[in-house]
Amino acid sequence: MDSLIAKRIGANPTDQERVPGNPVGLVNLGATCYVNSLLQVLFFDVEFRKALYKWKPIAAEIEVDSSTTTITTRTGRSSRSCSASTSRPLASASSSRLTPHSESTGVQIARELQKLFGHLQFGKQKSFNPHAFVKTLQLPTSVQQDAQEFNKLLLSKLEDTFNLSSDAYVRNFIPNRYRGQMSHCTKCLECEYTSRRDEPFFELGLQIQGMDTLEECIESYFKHEQLNGNNQYQCDKCLKKVDAERYTELSALP
Repeated sequence: MDSLIAKRIGANPTDQERVPGNPVGLVNLGATCYVNSLLQVLFFDVEFRKALYKWKPIAAEIEVDSSTTTITTRTGRSSRSCSASTSRPLASASSSRLTPHSESTGVQIARELQKLFGHLQFGKQKSFNPHAFVKTLQLPTSVQQDAQEFNKLLLSKLEDTFNLSSDAYVRNFIPNRYRGQMSHCTKCLECEYTSRRDEPFFELGLQIQGMDTLEECIESYFKHEQLNGNNQYQCDKCLKKVDAERYTELSALP
């Protein structure tokens, strides 16, 4: 009888209630485990959560006169004016804010991420469905993608969006928190001249196969490669092929 009732009216909502103190999970929409994993990592970075909650979209204030509608951001960063059409009524005061349809993709992503984090932190259910967030990013739910590439995409979008904030903490948060600088170096073993190519990074692509510890992975990443024999280096100072070593070093940490 109980199973028949459950079949007709559905599962008991209390079965999905969050146990106090337990974290909230994210529903896998097919092949979105890479999204869920990164979101959980970012959520448990309290400083990131703080910056995200602190971020606010630039509100537009519409000043109306008889012939012109002027939209000026509260931060004063940008403004534009356009002639109002005489055949169409001007926007009312109640619609003075930008609508979701007029917002940039970056703003929509930040909004959805705020909502998602709110559910992870304060939600009453065991899990939350991230469908709206995934849809905003236009991610195919049936295709498994690279978490590292997704991390670059998401942080890049958020950096562009945060950069418009009037709050200096929010505006500079992504590069200050996550971006470092690395140098790809090649050192001539004769004149000891070192050529450098600098590159920003958000993460390090470590080799884990055959490694037992994280320390071994890091040591392998920064190991010096010897260039000799048929693989000698053409030194710009010596003007000839020479033995050299190639390596990567971190010039600035996040």
